[in-house]
Amino acid sequence: MRILYLEYLRLIASIAVVAIHVISRASYVLGSNINSNLSVFSTAISIDAFFRFCVPIFFMISGILILKKDDLDIKKFLISRFKRVVIPVIVWGYAYSFWFNRTFTFAEHTKNVLLGNGFYHLWFLYSIIGLYLAVPIIFKFVKNSKKIEIETMLIIGVICNTLIPVISKYFYVDLGSVLNLNYVAGYMIYFILGYYLYEYDLKLFNSKLKSTIMYLLSTAMIIFFTLETSIAQGGQEMLFIHYSWILVFIQTVSVFTLFKQIKFKNSDVTKVSSLFMGIYILHIFILEGYQKMWNIDYATLEVSKYLLYVVLGIIYTYIVSVAISYLLKKTPVIKNLL
Repeated sequence: MRILYLEYLRLIASIAVVAIHVISRASYVLGSNINSNLSVFSTAISIDAFFRFCVPIFFMISGILILKKDDLDIKKFLISRFKRVVIPVIVWGYAYSFWFNRTFTFAEHTKNVLLGNGFYHLWFLYSIIGLYLAVPIIFKFVKNSKKIEIETMLIIGVICNTLIPVISKYFYVDLGSVLNLNYVAGYMIYFILGYYLYEYDLKLFNSKLKSTIMYLLSTAMIIFFTLETSIAQGGQEMLFIHYSWILVFIQTVSVFTLFKQIKFKNSDVTKVSSLFMGIYILHIFILEGYQKMWNIDYATLEVSKYLLYVVLGIIYTYIVSVAISYLLKKTPVIKNLL
């Protein structure tokens, strides 16, 4: 049975992830010397902050669709996910590696794919593979735990996700790498959080107004802390906009609970959400072409022109990605890779 608010969440998250990749090119290029164009850098960070919920929402939806089931045939689950995710990761990993590293040998491309370096946005698929492998343990945990036990797990996870980057940055102990928490364990919290918020309500987010206020407050704080620390050190600070950071966690909860409380009507628009895998995989190909058309010098770029680039980029990249994904989903063999 379709859950409409999840369809709309997936739709908005797919738009948001495209938006982030369009927006963040400016902050990435200017990141090492933000004073070369502080106005554009600040604008990029400020807009980007509104969309940080995108990837966590994908993890949450995956968690819901798997963990809400009464029982799970682990063997069938792993085989189906191998076909659904592992094979596409390998194929598209090679495709991106070949396209953007044309001087590499086949062995170097293979190394890229095995290490998750096919291209930067594919990290999400590698993370979700890790979570799928952990599903047998996660499933047993949520099905055999009381509400308070799941809450305790989530609280501990949020504390760890918040403190580990701080300790790594300010105390020079790279716990994230040592404990290998970045790509699987760090996002397992969102996987479980999706199931928890699907089953239970939170008093702090039990109205659309409260969820909206919390979304705006968390977004404002993300902008403030990111800009303040970035300006102070003269380079981009990623800590406060990281997907596992507590402010992004609150923003994500706000968006999820807001959508959960809206009574959506069935619409053909939601059919686009079924293309999210193709949109996610393919949009970087489209975006790279779009960026080459503009040939921007970010150091001299005016804010007004940057905003035009962002708006047109999001619209163009998303629409073209949807169209190509739709056509490829009608194509034998390739449809199984999206």
